[in-house]
Amino acid sequence: MRAPEIAITAKTPVWWRLLALLVVAGVVVFAIDRWRAPAAPAPPVAGQHAYGPRSYAEALAATSAAVALGRDRVARGPHEWLNQEVLARALLRRARLTGSFDDLAGADAAVTQGLADAPPGAGPVLTGAIAALAVHRLAPVEGLLRRFDAAAVPNDAGDRAEAAALYGDLAFYSGRYADAATAYARGARLENGGSAAVRQAMLAQARGDLAATDTALRRAIGPAPGRQGHATLLLQRGGVALAAGRWADATAL
Repeated sequence: MRAPEIAITAKTPVWWRLLALLVVAGVVVFAIDRWRAPAAPAPPVAGQHAYGPRSYAEALAATSAAVALGRDRVARGPHEWLNQEVLARALLRRARLTGSFDDLAGADAAVTQGLADAPPGAGPVLTGAIAALAVHRLAPVEGLLRRFDAAAVPNDAGDRAEAAALYGDLAFYSGRYADAATAYARGARLENGGSAAVRQAMLAQARGDLAATDTALRRAIGPAPGRQGHATLLLQRGGVALAAGRWADATAL
């Protein structure tokens, strides 16, 4: 039996709409942040996340530099699908910061070109699925994920975990909560990082289970990807506390 969807409407309490938006946004943060090349910062202080951009301006400058590098690569090799994928990922990261429709359209165009140029069994299919979900275009996602499953070269565990989670996202946004739970659990078995926990929190929130939502967010905080991911998770936990009427906890978080 399918779990009932929670319809977010103009009559939905503001705190519940805020919580829904925060948790769903967290999935995008973790999915896109998986693409970052690891930096070499000093180890974070225990219980803190002392790496990553220190401000919005610093984050925007870094993503803009990545976009410029991606465009340079495409200019040098416009029909090499990997170059198109690098550009698409950079544009998606920047769109997350700016909300730019131009960046989203540019990412879509780069992925489309990359898929057209790639030989059978290759191409930016996982990036294409993430880009499609980022603009809530569900129709092409399953086909792209099937292409990922049929890749000529076996994908690593991290990418397979993300693909399983994307199957879960597709089920979640289609209202098939039981299927989403199964897919998220499969992804967590492959790579039990912050992305898996955030998605499980999103599902628990949609089912109205605030306690399970907070438990999953607590799990996600451990492997959070730096300052921005950590801050996002604290905001999400604050939204849960607000929804539960724990005003002091919400304020502190």
